[in-house]
Amino acid sequence: MNNTARDGLRAALAQRDAAESALESARQASARGRALIETITRQVEELDAASVRVASSMAAEMRAVIAAGSTPSVATNDREKTKNDVARTALDARRQAAEEIVGDFKAEEREREREVSDATAAVERAVRDILRVEAEAIAEKWAEVDLEARRLRIRLGVQGDPVWTAAGKSDAGCRATHQNFRDSDFGLQEQQAARAPWLEFSAALISDPDARLDFAGADRAIDEMRKERVARRAENERWTRGEAA
Repeated sequence: MNNTARDGLRAALAQRDAAESALESARQASARGRALIETITRQVEELDAASVRVASSMAAEMRAVIAAGSTPSVATNDREKTKNDVARTALDARRQAAEEIVGDFKAEEREREREVSDATAAVERAVRDILRVEAEAIAEKWAEVDLEARRLRIRLGVQGDPVWTAAGKSDAGCRATHQNFRDSDFGLQEQQAARAPWLEFSAALISDPDARLDFAGADRAIDEMRKERVARRAENERWTRGEAA
């Protein structure tokens, strides 16, 4: 388990949680601001309705006074109008201020949404990092096993080698020798190195029934050939990319 990748995910999750909390706070603030605007709007509507009622009442009173041959009191009418105008102006100012504040909260909300999006993307990257680490660990183990499997497989040689006929008597042997035939890296030099222990073993058995196969020297030689082949390929790739010194 890679602690660095896990720590990265923990940090990303904590950042996402903080961003989501900040977004929720911004959304609640925006909602409270919108509720305030709605309240002020209702108050303005109520004031406008009251103003209409006052105006209608004043018009009726003025009509009656004029019809009776008198002159209506302008001062009284002005006081009523001024009172409504002052109240309406105050409400309009409050609503304008609330709308500006809500605009600020909405801008903050959008910023918090961006932060949540970035934090979510960071979590996804951290998850992919952990998947990559785990996959690479498995791939590395597979490469080790695959190398060992090849080391065992090529010991069985190819057609014409002393062991080839014996290996072909079993299904596993047939599969192995068939893969050896298809193995483009199992060239003549490797084949000769893999063949040597069998030749030595066969010769020893003629006089020694306790003779044992010994692939130590052949394995070392084949490993050296493999390393040289890998080095040549890497050098060729550098030349191809124009990176050679």
